[in-house]
Amino acid sequence: MQADETQKAALQVKLYEISAMVRSEKVEEVAGEFDHIHTVQRAQRVGSIDDVIQPAHLRPYLVGALERGIQRELQLPTNRDALQ
Repeated sequence: MQADETQKAALQVKLYEISAMVRSEKVEEVAGEFDHIHTVQRAQRVGSIDDVIQPAHLRPYLVGALERGIQRELQLPTNRDALQ
């Protein structure tokens, strides 16, 4: 009886190891397919992103975006202005 339980436990460990290995391989396969299909260029083409910013242009782009946002906020009426 003890041998059956020991053998069963060993088989369960083996099943777990094989299942983990197969899952890992399948996740890698799906990730490869995803990476092949979903590119930055495709995302831009379908409208998921507006623009691709080169690293050298990132800082000026962010500064400009912040400045535009600040100006937009300064032009909004305040609650006090709305009450008058």
